Amino acid sequence: MSRETAKRARRVLRAVGKTSDIAGSEMILPNVSNVEMAVRKDGGGKSIFTSGSVVFIDDNGVITQDNANLFWDATNKRLGIGTIPAVAFDILTSGTNLIRFRRATHNALISLGGFAAAGGGFAFSNNTTNRAIQFRALNSGDFDDLVILPDGKVGINTLTPTIIFSVSEKSGHTSIGGFAIKLTNKTGANTVQGNLVRADTATDDAFILTAAADDEYFGVILEAGVADGSEAWIVIHGIADVLFDDNVAAVRGNWVGTGQAGLARTQAAPPALGVAAHFEEVGHSIENVTAGGGGTFILARVVLQHN
Repeated sequence: MSRETAKRARRVLRAVGKTSDIAGSEMILPNVSNVEMAVRKDGGGKSIFTSGSVVFIDDNGVITQDNANLFWDATNKRLGIGTIPAVAFDILTSGTNLIRFRRATHNALISLGGFAAAGGGFAFSNNTTNRAIQFRALNSGDFDDLVILPDGKVGINTLTPTIIFSVSEKSGHTSIGGFAIKLTNKTGANTVQGNLVRADTATDDAFILTAAADDEYFGVILEAGVADGSEAWIVIHGIADVLFDDNVAAVRGNWVGTGQAGLARTQAAPPALGVAAHFEEVGHSIENVTAGGGGTFILARVVLQHN
């Protein structure tokens, strides 16, 4: 070995934290780019690095390995962090260790199987505008299939669910246990929460208020203030807050039926089977609400039932 090569070797050894001569525990190998690498050897000249080692510089500036926490399975082409890999990329963490993916725009994006829609796959991201979590199946177009908003609302095939669980903003579940659908308001006024509705005979996919003692009732308006001609949520099964007749109290367990136009009446015992009133049933009250006096209309929770 020339004197100049020996000098270069010693410089490399010092850079990796070794002070012994090249005749001891280190060997210097020049690569094709004339860049020298230090390869650690044991006393018999055999590499101390085992198969699968991913070498790195430790806190002391020494080249080392930690196969229990960083391992490459060359045979199966698998990388393990915190574990020996059982799949292509295997991560095992514990305690407060987290896995985090970030990009410069501060909205995380994870894509599996390719990001292009034509290639298929799956993507996860968060929306920086409304902080929603969005999931996307990349196989039939660039659209979001599932979104979770910060307030807990979940949407499938919609980015803007307006109830706790919405499918295409056309059907879904309410936060109190009702199943709802969206229909067009044709009552001639803004919606009132709790009003009872029936199908409109003049417009497709639309509703109007029930008449007095109506046996064609099918649902309850979920939200107030939806303009005439716009779509509103109608609870058709499960639990709903129902608007009762003027100065009527709700009693747990009482039968509830259609009362005055758009409103509900209640009585302790259900009408006899076969009489007309039997088919006016709305459901059964599941809470007590005191009447508010003349000119007031209470909302009370009812389990809906249709005859």
